[in-house]
Amino acid sequence: MRGGRATRVKTAKVAFGTGQQAQFTEWKVSCDGARTNVASYSQRVWYVRAKKVIVVDHWKTPGLDAILGKAVWK
Repeated sequence: MRGGRATRVKTAKVAFGTGQQAQFTEWKVSCDGARTNVASYSQRVWYVRAKKVIVVDHWKTPGLDAILGKAVWK
C-alpha cells in the first residue's frame, strides 16, 4: 500500500477568538498518492503562534471555523 499525497487547498489569516489571529491551512489528502480521483479527506489546521495553540480537524467538522472564531481566551 502506498501513502497518500496532501495538496494545500487554502491558506489564510483568520480570527481565532477575541484579539487573536490564526494561520489557517486546509489540505486535501488522498488515500493513495499513486492514483488520481481516489478517496480523500480534508484536514484543516489553525495555528495561533502567540498562544502556542494548534487545532487539527480531520473530519471537516461543520461550523468549527465559526466556533473557533468566537473562542474566549482566559
